[in-house]
Amino acid sequence: MAIFSPKTEDQTKDKPKDKAKEIVDAPKIVAADGPDNTVMIGQRGVLIVPRLSEKSVNMNKLNKYVFKIEGKVNKVELKKAIEKAYGAKVAGINMITVLGKSRRYGKTMGKRSGFKKAIVTLTKDSKKIDTIQA
Repeated sequence: MAIFSPKTEDQTKDKPKDKAKEIVDAPKIVAADGPDNTVMIGQRGVLIVPRLSEKSVNMNKLNKYVFKIEGKVNKVELKKAIEKAYGAKVAGINMITVLGKSRRYGKTMGKRSGFKKAIVTLTKDSKKIDTIQA
């Protein structure tokens, strides 16, 4: 019965490190191009994911970019995160909380999770943000 046998020292050495603990302990800023799109501000991480749709890509011509963000992030934290991650000057931010839709799963009713998105307006002299990674 190998399921109930005790673990050897070789099996306990190869455990992967906890990724969340690494991000909190790291004093450096993780760029938005990183694997989890996180920018650290103090002890708190701000998740920044570009939202790509036909409407949001057309807004890029007007120096407006749409991002999906965490629910507890405020405008000041988001402005600092965008400026650190992309090196762009932010002129204004509009935030929208999108509620989850109700869906039917057979006999039971379910609900999709909602999210928060931000429309970030850059200044005219700011550099462009490349949201479409080729």
